[in-house]
Amino acid sequence: MKLLRFRRPQFSLRTLFVLLTGCAVWAENYRFQSRRADDEQLAIRALSQEGARVFAVRSGHYPECCRYVLGPSFHNAGYRVVLKTAQIDDETAHRLEQIPHLLSVSVRAPVAESEVMSLADRFPALRAALLLGRRRNESRY
Repeated sequence: MKLLRFRRPQFSLRTLFVLLTGCAVWAENYRFQSRRADDEQLAIRALSQEGARVFAVRSGHYPECCRYVLGPSFHNAGYRVVLKTAQIDDETAHRLEQIPHLLSVSVRAPVAESEVMSLADRFPALRAALLLGRRRNESRY
């Protein structure tokens, strides 16, 4: 009687390279998102210390495993920022630009439309968030 021997799986060198490339791409994406999430949290903390109010807006529900598999900045929250004054300096604008999930920027006091448009022209990366924040302010008053 012959003993049945199981055949060991064989992999080619090409398969190894494809798997290593896939792992390297995933690891680099995770590192990039980790840095982006850290920068986002530092910017939010700095804005809060300056007196701005930052609200997290949850949309949808993703399983917790998505954060571990896809990276730390894969989450279901966007941020709305309410500033004390319409005076945005370069440092505040830089902090706002570091929030990739920024939904809107608004000001506590009523602001003229010309001021909002000048801010939007001065900081093009924040244009959509500023205009959305302006619409939210108009609906409030």
